[in-house]
Amino acid sequence: MNALPFIAATLIALAGSARADDGIEDAGPVFVAGGQYTAALEQHSGHWRLLPVDAQDREVVSSCAQQVYLPRGLWLINRDSRGRAQLVATSGTALPPGHRERIALVSCEAAGAHPSALRAPASLIDWLSDNAGAVLVDE
Repeated sequence: MNALPFIAATLIALAGSARADDGIEDAGPVFVAGGQYTAALEQHSGHWRLLPVDAQDREVVSSCAQQVYLPRGLWLINRDSRGRAQLVATSGTALPPGHRERIALVSCEAAGAHPSALRAPASLIDWLSDNAGAVLVDE
């Protein structure tokens, strides 16, 4: 039995499939509202979109002055060792060199400087702590 035609057909098939994959580029992570995050933040406008599973979406506009910029991506809502709300970058969120992976959430009304914290209205921080698992941060 001659194996040469079988080997040639296999090589042609493999070469064709390799060319099909050459043009595919990784577009980065794709996030699905309500599936992977329950709140979204547009930093430049201070616009929050809340996506509770059991209710209608809500929008909140925060006029808090920000001193920190968060890289785009998915951030989990968590608490620090003292029970204060914080955002924690997921492994899919690309952090620039030296950027912290944990960012405190501080009320706009809180006194004192908090240069490494994200400010938000106290009622929003409470809602996020009680109802949100993750926040999609955008520019």
